[in-house]
Amino acid sequence: NYILSDLGWFTNKRGIPLLIKILQLLITSPSFNVTFWFRIGNYLRDNNYPHPIYYVIQYICIRKKFKTGIDLPLGTKVGHGLLFAHLGCIVVNGSAIIGDYVIISQGVTIGSVRGKLKSSPVIGSNVYIGALCPGPVDTNFNNNAGIKFSAPTISSYKVANYALKKMFKKKM
Repeated sequence: NYILSDLGWFTNKRGIPLLIKILQLLITSPSFNVTFWFRIGNYLRDNNYPHPIYYVIQYICIRKKFKTGIDLPLGTKVGHGLLFAHLGCIVVNGSAIIGDYVIISQGVTIGSVRGKLKSSPVIGSNVYIGALCPGPVDTNFNNNAGIKFSAPTISSYKVANYALKKMFKKKM
């Protein structure tokens, strides 16, 4: 079911048999390739399949991490319809929770907070995450995406004001 929802990002044409489409995307789409093996690995992990099979899938996932630059650890809770829009330098913390139909672009790190505020990010559904996505800045995006920060947020007005002051002083 998860693989079919990931496949939904790529299927526009009717009449192509499902197995052919999956094989075609495994060859031509690095994004689908990463999510496909991630889903298989999570299924095996969650259902306690024999260890040799799981270790082979785990090895494939590690190879995909180095080939694509997408670090998506097995065991991460990810909803239906995950898509990596561009490859390279994408890191997802294993304790993060990602909702349904999320698009993640290059240069994104979904990390966690250490220390007293120790927590992991929870990302809502129907979200696009790019490299310049706001951090702990209070914006309408945070409300729409269902993002909750464990650190206190800063108003977007203060951030823009600070950036403009630094820009005019040429310290940015």
